[in-house]
Amino acid sequence: MYLCSTTVLIAEVGCVCMLSSRKIAIKVAMAMKQQGLSRQDVADRMGCSPQYISKLLKGTENLSLETICKLEDVLNVAILQYEFT
Repeated sequence: MYLCSTTVLIAEVGCVCMLSSRKIAIKVAMAMKQQGLSRQDVADRMGCSPQYISKLLKGTENLSLETICKLEDVLNVAILQYEFT
């Protein structure tokens, strides 16, 4: 069993990744809209294809930590929130 950040008990890690990917996709899409950036703009800044950005924005892509960090840098937003206890 795995307790995700939204305090929902989920039996499969794959389900957690999907929930997290969707949340990240929403944050990325909102940041892109606020900054007037296209998929091509973000792809150029990240060094990837616009098709990859499209897949990312669908919220079904399993993102690496490196990709998330690149998105944070390119969009100048905090995607991951860190809580230390």
